[in-house]
Amino acid sequence: MVPVERQLVITALGLPQRTLNGNDYLICQTTEGEVVLWLAPDPAPQLRVLRALTLPRRVRLPCLPDRENAGRFWVPESARVVVVDSAECAAPAHHCQPA
Repeated sequence: MVPVERQLVITALGLPQRTLNGNDYLICQTTEGEVVLWLAPDPAPQLRVLRALTLPRRVRLPCLPDRENAGRFWVPESARVVVVDSAECAAPAHHCQPA
């Protein structure tokens, strides 16, 4: 399945979590439901960027629909989160960049 780029408004960030097989992820609340962001093997840079965002914040990111939960989307760990309502984003280009 190919991710579909969507614009969502992040309204809240959850705490980082880890699956039983060691994969890190973060659940974000948005105006369209939950978004689960898979985190890179070293999640510190991604978490710094996400925690630095002033919420609510509109972002553009590639999403995969959850087959079991219609109100949830998944975002691959390699995805770029693009802030679309800000002039700047203090993050490496591969994690977050202004539109």
